[in-house]
Amino acid sequence: MRRRSFRLSAVSAALALILAAGAVFAAQSPSYTDVSEDDWYHADVVKVTEAGLLEGDSGMFSPDTALSRAMAAMILYRRGHQEGDPEFDNAPYIDTPAGAWYFRAVGWVTQAGIAEGYGDGTFRPDAPVTREQFAVLLYNYTRTLRGIEGENKGEALGFDDSQEIRPYASDAMDWAVSAGILRGAGTRLYPSRPVTRAEAAAMLSRWIGLSDR
Repeated sequence: MRRRSFRLSAVSAALALILAAGAVFAAQSPSYTDVSEDDWYHADVVKVTEAGLLEGDSGMFSPDTALSRAMAAMILYRRGHQEGDPEFDNAPYIDTPAGAWYFRAVGWVTQAGIAEGYGDGTFRPDAPVTREQFAVLLYNYTRTLRGIEGENKGEALGFDDSQEIRPYASDAMDWAVSAGILRGAGTRLYPSRPVTRAEAAAMLSRWIGLSDR
């Protein structure tokens, strides 16, 4: 009886450990009230959330909300900032107050040469990021911090609206399309359309491996 009781206790203990591990895993897996498993971007949202690049607020991810310049700066800051990197003690732009949640991120992406502000001294943190602008940010990060030039195969030229890509973004857009980071909708890329948080999650999910090299 003692041996049987010991075995039952051991099984119970093992089961408790398994359940506890499952509880920890469940706690680490993101769950948003506005993202379902049927959504095309579900796996991407999970991946970038677990990677610490994008997070929700009050249990919501807000997938259809446009990504702002401040959000984009924070994403790249979280991805590339290393301990010991220089931090800005003063606001680099007149519209980035020191107490703002994005203050350090904006300073870091500027110092790293990934992003820059406007001629009037502003960064415009609340302005939406377009699809071509987000491609430029990822391209700048990958080249500047990882030293990866990538390949420009002219694949962006195969879309009906490729002529709408602005000259400053042409290399970045071609790189993003060639690398499979940016995908079109049918025959169009919509370069000037604001990128949504869901679209950003998808692009980041495809880009994460490349930025690790």
